[in-house]
Amino acid sequence: MRIAASLVLVLGCSEPAPPTTLVDAAPDAGAIDDPFTGRFDDPADFPRTSCRAGALAGFAHAELYPALAMRTTVDGALATYVARSLDDVLVPHQLTADDLFVRHVELYPQHAELIAIDVCDVDADGTLRGAIARCLEDASSTFPCTASEFVASPLHRIAGESDGEHLSLVGELGGDWPRGSSNVRVVGDLAYLSRLEDGLRIVSIANAAAPVELGHLAVPNDFANDLAIVSSSDGRRYAVVASTFANIIDVTDPRDPQLVAQLPFNPHTVFVEGTTAYFVTGGNAVVSIWDLSAPRTPKRLAQWTAPDSPTGIPPAWHDVYVTGGIAYLSDMFGVGMVVVDFRDPTQPIVLGGETGASDHLWHTPWLTTVGGKRLALDGDESTVTGFRILDGDPASPTLLATRGEWKLRDEVPAHDLMAIGARVYLAHYRDGVRVVDISNPASPQQIAYYNTWIEGTGTASGFEAAFGIDLDPARKRIYVADATRGLLILQGDTTVFP
Repeated sequence: MRIAASLVLVLGCSEPAPPTTLVDAAPDAGAIDDPFTGRFDDPADFPRTSCRAGALAGFAHAELYPALAMRTTVDGALATYVARSLDDVLVPHQLTADDLFVRHVELYPQHAELIAIDVCDVDADGTLRGAIARCLEDASSTFPCTASEFVASPLHRIAGESDGEHLSLVGELGGDWPRGSSNVRVVGDLAYLSRLEDGLRIVSIANAAAPVELGHLAVPNDFANDLAIVSSSDGRRYAVVASTFANIIDVTDPRDPQLVAQLPFNPHTVFVEGTTAYFVTGGNAVVSIWDLSAPRTPKRLAQWTAPDSPTGIPPAWHDVYVTGGIAYLSDMFGVGMVVVDFRDPTQPIVLGGETGASDHLWHTPWLTTVGGKRLALDGDESTVTGFRILDGDPASPTLLATRGEWKLRDEVPAHDLMAIGARVYLAHYRDGVRVVDISNPASPQQIAYYNTWIEGTGTASGFEAAFGIDLDPARKRIYVADATRGLLILQGDTTVFP
């Protein structure tokens, strides 16, 4: 997931520590302990070439503005919110006939951040014009403040789309759960959801039209981001959860999940092949490999730290996909994809890698075969690309060469993806679930969708709606972990699952 660039200036899914002090000073008042006092605390401090006198008189637009990580509501009076990591925060504003001015400071344990927005023109459709400023200060240095003009359109569903095409909603559960879905895995008639601070929830989907929650476990200080399911030789089932620790949870009795082991590091994502688990943290170049054949007593097989890329950029692995012991790793900050042979975990061999581009946030790798050729998919959580299609054959002289790419629109990034043959299935945040045909990798085509996001709901954060998915081709279903709505069960047709 991407931290909203308007507020938290470091991208990535590993969330920052919460602020110890929240400075919500009115724009026309001095803020207590505000390290940015005197900087961008008046509309006159901003470029004003796009301003139109009197344009803000009677401003009453209730809209979401992703480009500003801001939303506005009108319920008797105007309220303004800015994104803070996975959530948002109500902030004071100053509204005159000429300006809507928002200034917000957060104080974290190690740094302080300022966001200031001056809106000085608005169109009838709610499109805003003005300037935005950002400042970052830590204990050792002060980074220059930056200010730039913007044109920010409100976010709506894609024009002309209905709720869905070739996908329909069968069942739903979790609207009263705390906000926070991240991923879902389904085994038989049970769905397992990792839900950040809400922990692990287990749901019976035996009746897809009326799913029922069976069990819930939130480990203290939990941040359950990703999960995989593994079975032991004695017939017991375990959820392997990438959280504040790597939590091993016995889910054999879905009504009574029990924490049985913790691995002492902070993984962001996990992939299990057989009984071997591959963990990455999202913040460094380390891959940690564990034997889970006896899940209650895990054994570490190896730990590998990747060298810097040819450009000198150290990788930060966001996610990993493994097939036959060969791992495809996606880097968070632009390096791209790297392929590593872990068939002997103690002697890994790098088979290929990219130098990438810094404006991408490579998020999720996946492998599929189309027309007899192995293809690697790499999802991009920035808005630069939805996903790329790469040569995924480790024996190919053109390993990781780009074969094609797909993108929906600039306003909304994608999150997770999976693939079966020439069908790619994406959890696409506020653009819901998208299905793309890559039969011709050079020209991918969207063939189905379902809009999980209900306009007017959610937060100013970019982390909204469809986070994770799992597939059930036998029953032609897609299971969706949605931040606001919980678990959604979608039914596809032969276009979605040929």
